[in-house]
Amino acid sequence: MAEYGGGIMRLDSTGIQIVNDTGANMPLVNFLRAFSDTPSEAASVISQQAYFSGAGSASFNIRTTVPTEYVDINSIVDGTQTSVVITLNGLTSAQAFFKSTGSYSMLQLGAPMQLLLAQIAGDPASIVGSGAMWYNLSTNKLRARINAITENLATESYVGTVTAPTTADYLVGTVQAGLSAEIVVGTAPGGELGGTWATPTVDSSHAGGTHAATQAAAEATAAAANTADIATHAGAADPHTGYVKESDANWIDLTDTGATTLHSHAGGSVNTLRTTANQTINAGAEVFVDITGLTFSVVSGVDYAFDFYITFRSAATTTGWKASVNCPTGTLDFWAGSAVIANGETGVATHTERHNVIRDEMTQLTATINQAVDLNVRIRGRYLCTQNGTFAARFANELAANTDIVVQKGSWGIWF
Repeated sequence: MAEYGGGIMRLDSTGIQIVNDTGANMPLVNFLRAFSDTPSEAASVISQQAYFSGAGSASFNIRTTVPTEYVDINSIVDGTQTSVVITLNGLTSAQAFFKSTGSYSMLQLGAPMQLLLAQIAGDPASIVGSGAMWYNLSTNKLRARINAITENLATESYVGTVTAPTTADYLVGTVQAGLSAEIVVGTAPGGELGGTWATPTVDSSHAGGTHAATQAAAEATAAAANTADIATHAGAADPHTGYVKESDANWIDLTDTGATTLHSHAGGSVNTLRTTANQTINAGAEVFVDITGLTFSVVSGVDYAFDFYITFRSAATTTGWKASVNCPTGTLDFWAGSAVIANGETGVATHTERHNVIRDEMTQLTATINQAVDLNVRIRGRYLCTQNGTFAARFANELAANTDIVVQKGSWGIWF
């Protein structure tokens, strides 16, 4: 045993023991170029130095000739985990950690270092247990032992054997060695198909014929049947005596309760008409227009009576008007009258009245007796119809492009 100022050294059968009791981080072993009473970390003195330091953990420090180049090896116990940390030049980014947590061991390298696994020619003959990893140089695969099975580790570009299900049907162009139940359909459509599998087409002639031929045959069959039906119908007596077509005036009268040669109202029932909106009269200077709502259909051979009560207004006394009726051919006569004063309490001895036998007949007035008040025209008469058509009460404006004359809603008429 030898005692020195920095500690105690003992040499016996157990080996060499050196104790430093002066404090942490004191060198215990110095490898020098020459003996020195005061060795230090100076480059001129130290070739290599090793010492133990730390409290509560085991540390072994190695210094080289350059003080900034060194390796620290630390053993740290933290709960159930034991770590061996190797640090190069004090950089945390250049550390290697060997850790054991009781059930596994691992190697962790600090950035930017890389983890390098063992590279071997083939898989190990004996593997300790699951969790082992290595690189197989024969297959160029990263291998691992997972759940007692040796497998390739997946990469972004997986290269390996994929086994297709044997219970499925696969349509393929040519025979595939990797499949056992494929259905070979050829590289292009066949039979009555053409084109490619990406854009297949149907042959113009298929199922023994073409669409055009099939359609022509169907049309010929239908035409023959129609011809036979028409011939049979033409040879029989007409079963439709007395029918009315929808385009006939009688059809319109039958659907709007009017009287026709096929349908008459006993006792001469009266039909009513009424306007439901104001109507501006502006078809042109002195141009008659039908009053909407005061028209009805007539049928040749039917006699009619009519009575119209037409209320109107003029926006200006300087704008004139005229009123009449229009109808198809036949005998027409009517009596028309209008007031010469506007809404007066006292009656007058004269008023405008006339009897006409001509359609759209009235002398054009160049003024109105009052403006912006309701005025009235009454037209009543008879009509012996000899042509189907429309009977209408009508009104005209003295001026072109003028909106002064307006027939008021609620004007009415009756006919029978």
